[in-house]
Amino acid sequence: MRRMACRIAMVAALALACSLALAHSHEIDQLIERADRPGFSLMTPEGRQLLERLLDHFEHADPRQQVKIRLIQGRNLALAGDYEGGIETLTHLIQQDTDTDLHLRTLELLANMLLQIDRYHEAFTHLEEAVELAPDAESSARQGRVYSLAAYWYGEVGATDQARELARLAEERVDDMNDPWQACITLEKMVLAWRAMDELLTARQSAEQALSACRNAGDPIFLSAITQHLGQIQFLLGNDERAEVLLNEAINVASENGYVDGLLQARLALAHLLERQQRLGEAEALLAASIDEMESRQRWRHLRDARRLAGAIAHQRGDHETAYQHFSRYLDAHERHLRALRARAVAFHEVRHGARARELEIQFLREQAELEELEDLARRQQRRIQLVSFGLIAMLVVILSLLIVHTIRDRRHYRTLSRRDSLSGLRNHTSFFEAAGEAVERCQRKNRPATMVLGDIDHFKQINDTYGHLVGDEIIRLVSSRLQDTFGRHGITGRIGGEEFAALLPGRDEQHARELVEKLRRALRKTRHSDPKQRVTISFGIAQSGGTLTLDGLRQVADDALYDAKHAGRDQVVVARREDP
Repeated sequence: MRRMACRIAMVAALALACSLALAHSHEIDQLIERADRPGFSLMTPEGRQLLERLLDHFEHADPRQQVKIRLIQGRNLALAGDYEGGIETLTHLIQQDTDTDLHLRTLELLANMLLQIDRYHEAFTHLEEAVELAPDAESSARQGRVYSLAAYWYGEVGATDQARELARLAEERVDDMNDPWQACITLEKMVLAWRAMDELLTARQSAEQALSACRNAGDPIFLSAITQHLGQIQFLLGNDERAEVLLNEAINVASENGYVDGLLQARLALAHLLERQQRLGEAEALLAASIDEMESRQRWRHLRDARRLAGAIAHQRGDHETAYQHFSRYLDAHERHLRALRARAVAFHEVRHGARARELEIQFLREQAELEELEDLARRQQRRIQLVSFGLIAMLVVILSLLIVHTIRDRRHYRTLSRRDSLSGLRNHTSFFEAAGEAVERCQRKNRPATMVLGDIDHFKQINDTYGHLVGDEIIRLVSSRLQDTFGRHGITGRIGGEEFAALLPGRDEQHARELVEKLRRALRKTRHSDPKQRVTISFGIAQSGGTLTLDGLRQVADDALYDAKHAGRDQVVVARREDP
């Protein structure tokens, strides 16, 4: 009886312990959900109290919960300006075994923090890893955030082609997002990416979309950031009244929520606007409230701009001594900013090419190990045989290395030549239709439209006969350049014949295609070449796919429309009626 009673007591105790553990785990999940919501900030008493409760429960949390707690802690330390603390918190998570989405989130946050404090090599290493890992993530929102962050920083270092491709991938993920907070975060980086690529109108469009998403999400930090970005864009576009309203709103939100970096940037942008309106006293007050903090945080680019603006204002007031002091310190901040830019570019290229270098290093170490084994064997043989064997092996290693390097170089060169038209730089006929076929199939699977644009330079043979082939080649290059500028970020472009060009726009309808064609025609009207009397015009045919229209069918319909445009007098745009064969 006594043993039975003991067993019953043990079972009851175990059941109670399990029940308490489950209840505790549920409580931790609830706390994490609250802390991971939009608007959570360590700068509020509620935020600090909530994080303290999470850290108190840390030892009792399961591994996945512990990772989430550290992510929340690291992100909010960075938002409060403690980037080093945030980085130290997240660095420990990189080595932990966790699922793809959590690991990707850690890489994204850590890369972003490192970039903010100019630790570029580490940052680009983590960012490259995140981009490679992103396709494996289950969450389209997680993928979009990684792609948009990478697009921004690749644009910052001048890797425009990669930045545009990543921006396109991020835009596709935004279309699939149902969560306004995730859309807000992704679009905020998209705005920065387009600005880095000097696409102000596209940046404004993304910023307006982001502002709506951020307001719906209720995240004051990102709301402050995107409001500031949109204000700066409106200022650059000359819309001062709208810009001032936005920048003041950004300052208020950043100040209320302790977002210091956002506050400094918004003040600087507003000071530029006030100086342009000759409201010098207000501009000076904003700069005076910001310059010391910029210097303490080593925000060299912003400090450089602030010093230059403060010097210009002092000069306008006739205070040449103060102007001289600001301009002297401007030069120091400018030099520090240039050093940061150089370091950023060097780190980016080192990381991009580092993977190949590591492969070669591993290959070299393996060959070196094989060589040492041969040397050990040769030592047990006659000296003459050893020397001969060693010499042959060394020669073979050198020749093999040279052959491998030469083969890789040639393969890359010929692969590029085989897919690009040498005169225009666009995709050639084969490359264009391969890529276009894949894009049309993807659009059909997703039940999205795909639109093909065919263009043919009018009277091109007459141009060649009259002005010569050199002028004809120049016109081909000019048209190709304008075509790529207009359609490049929206789809696939190519030169598919002598004077015939094509563009395939996945996910875009015929109306959008028509707008882009008109944009191209306007650009061509402004284009001048070596013979200013010769006006370059193009006839266009546009066709949009339906549900089952194949690439060949789509091309035929667009070609028929082009034929109609030619016979309608050239320099025309004909949009085909949508109907599947």
